[in-house]
Amino acid sequence: MNKKDDFKKLAAKCIENDDFRRDFEKDPTKTAQTIGITLEEETAKKIKEKMKTNPPVTDGFVSHVVSSF
Repeated sequence: MNKKDDFKKLAAKCIENDDFRRDFEKDPTKTAQTIGITLEEETAKKIKEKMKTNPPVTDGFVSHVVSSF
């Protein structure tokens, strides 16, 4: 199970780095691995589903999705 600290790290990186955020929106699993986080398959699936049902409209969207875990 991913730790809350993993999600905090992902959210912070998404806020700090627009390129990282855009990459995370496209492929959360691969992008998380670039900072040493391995997302569980079920977690990645949930993130992708939330992004499909709630498309990003602000820079805070990704941090909201990640922090909801």
